[in-house]
Amino acid sequence: MRVHSNPFFVCLLSGLLVASFPAQAVIPDKELALLPPACHAVWKGDDAARKYYVQRLGIETWRPMGHYCNGLNNINKARSAPNKAARKRFLDAALNEFRYCFGQWPADSPMIPEAKNKKAEVEAMLKFIP
Repeated sequence: MRVHSNPFFVCLLSGLLVASFPAQAVIPDKELALLPPACHAVWKGDDAARKYYVQRLGIETWRPMGHYCNGLNNINKARSAPNKAARKRFLDAALNEFRYCFGQWPADSPMIPEAKNKKAEVEAMLKFIP
């Protein structure tokens, strides 16, 4: 039996396969150093570190942790942004990350109180952009 490969079909299939796996964010070490240990486990942790946080937080809370960490990183970037527009862009991105987490985490997630505090911090920063 001869198998024909259609270049369009091959590209489409490979795109679907890649899209089904989440992209791992690349974060510079100097930015990662400012984030909590759970974020280190998200981006550079070994299996043991990830397993520790899954056991501690639960799998449903762990899955969107990359978004929470992106939110924290965007807050840090906003603090050192060179102008108002950049600060606003980073803060808006942080809000979107936290909102995503709220939509994904279970109602009893141990991360919700902390994320609500960070969201309130971002909203206050947006009101007082110098």
